[in-house]
Amino acid sequence: SVGIVLHKKVGDLIQACPPIDTAREALDRRYVEPGDCPGGVAPFLKLVAATAGDVVTTTPAAVLVNGHRLPRSAQIMRDSAGRVVLTRPLGTYVLLPNQIWLYGTSIRSLDSRKFGPVAIDAVRFFAWAPFVSEPFPDLPAITGRQMP
Repeated sequence: SVGIVLHKKVGDLIQACPPIDTAREALDRRYVEPGDCPGGVAPFLKLVAATAGDVVTTTPAAVLVNGHRLPRSAQIMRDSAGRVVLTRPLGTYVLLPNQIWLYGTSIRSLDSRKFGPVAIDAVRFFAWAPFVSEPFPDLPAITGRQMP
């Protein structure tokens, strides 16, 4: 439920649906499998890198959250097939109360670098799988967030 989502934090691993236009392009380019998200794709598994009030700055070299660089967050200009990758305009975003910034740990990840912040209601669930080890256990520190 959305009430639960509002209490989640930077560093949480979640399953979410991408924006419809991103989903359609990703499916057309065969980046993703078909699924039941709007746009016809399977949900994405991503880390929450920023939440309401955080300042996210995207540059060609990196994504910064509250002035702290996310590892492996440079923008790629072409996919592995040589096609131009559509990205969200570079710049600074202040996340609204109903938004989160999704982050994948691969430089080629299809995440908020490509489609911007997503609405909290795009979140399907939070991943609690025991096989998942946090790829960046210091993500809250990297993004300048204090953990309770």
